[in-house]
Amino acid sequence: MTRKQSTLPPYSVVITGEWPGAGQSTTALMLAKKLGFQRVYAGKLFRAFAHAWQIEKERTDWDTFEQSVKMGKFDLDSYGFEETDFNEQHLHAFQFQLKKSKNPSLWDMIIDKHSLEALLKPGMVVEAKVGVLLDKIKVFPKVRRKHKVFKFLLTCPPEISAHRVIKRKIENGELSPMDKESEDYLKLVRQTTTETINRHLRDWERYEKIYGIYRSDIYRRGIYRVFTADKTQEEVVNTLISIIEDKL
Repeated sequence: MTRKQSTLPPYSVVITGEWPGAGQSTTALMLAKKLGFQRVYAGKLFRAFAHAWQIEKERTDWDTFEQSVKMGKFDLDSYGFEETDFNEQHLHAFQFQLKKSKNPSLWDMIIDKHSLEALLKPGMVVEAKVGVLLDKIKVFPKVRRKHKVFKFLLTCPPEISAHRVIKRKIENGELSPMDKESEDYLKLVRQTTTETINRHLRDWERYEKIYGIYRSDIYRRGIYRVFTADKTQEEVVNTLISIIEDKL
């Protein structure tokens, strides 16, 4: 049952996964529904910007639009984007424009900034790798929050993440169903595990260059680690809620 909020809650939540497939997106979705919070994640932000660009391109050029966003003169909320407004063609058109960007890291930083800005408000569940290091990267050193931000790192062995990634691709129709005992499936697990690790390390190389933060920083004190390999999705969510209620 979704918890109704009569007043603003005294906290927000940021979640990241040790590896892709650790349960970040599913946990954030379920937690937001259970708490009655708003969920913010990179995919939604990209879609919202794609929606805004479709409107703005009728009256401005791409360079002006990009510069406006970069300089913080762009109010994304004013476009009233909802997930039901999602248009695949608009997203493809936006991605085409992104390829023309002179600074490949610019839009990653823009998405990170909007994710972190969401944490300045209570009642938010945010998915963001750099979000758990909000205080370390000091994006908003002059802003003092009146609410807590609970930071969670979901952990599991990369092999487990690989199984989950494959399962999701099968459910999405990207892969055909496979016999889990077959050599082809086991080979795919090994390949996906390697790809998962390499992708994750490449992400952190980028964060090191942009923000001066390291992968080891996600294991700092104040970031609650939740092991997901031996838990159902509901158990993971309940574990997070138990930690929050204990610390409030």
